[in-house]
Amino acid sequence: MGTRHLIQVNYNGEKKIAQYGQWDGYPSGQGVSVLLFLTDPMNLTYLLRRFREYYDWAQIRFFKEGEPEQIDKALSVLPKELKSYVYDQLLQNRDLGADILERVCLNSMCLLVDDEEFKHDLISCEYHHLIEIRDTEIPGYKYNYHVEWRYTIFSEGKEVFSCDQTFPLRTRKQIQKEMKKVERKMREK
Repeated sequence: MGTRHLIQVNYNGEKKIAQYGQWDGYPSGQGVSVLLFLTDPMNLTYLLRRFREYYDWAQIRFFKEGEPEQIDKALSVLPKELKSYVYDQLLQNRDLGADILERVCLNSMCLLVDDEEFKHDLISCEYHHLIEIRDTEIPGYKYNYHVEWRYTIFSEGKEVFSCDQTFPLRTRKQIQKEMKKVERKMREK
């Protein structure tokens, strides 16, 4: 179902992902997908590795002014099928939803559109999935850090669901059940 949403990831206070999504933005849709992604330690490990990359070829960054047009011009010489594949791999689109998290983990370079302003459109943006990840220094250790994350869902600018690193690992069915409870409570209001 067309339920528009924003998936945003901030790492140590810096915005890394702000992806508009067109489909299934409600808690038991994209909410479940985001939460399942976060509760898998390997996914979080890969995501953090990408956020910490400093090499140009492994960048995760937002488009700069004029870059989409330059890329479009450069790709115009390719056959249609190849151009479509390159667009799909290099550029992100509205159909990805929570898959943007996996895409960022797996692609060597991600050029993202910064859709953060969409969260202020309280009529069109039905859900805002905000993931805050931060490194926390462990006292007594110079270079060791552990990661804390918080996942919050906003609807109409109000917090409707929130969990953090103490949230126990759950099966997909348990997570879906919890998200459906959130949706029921929202409908009752």
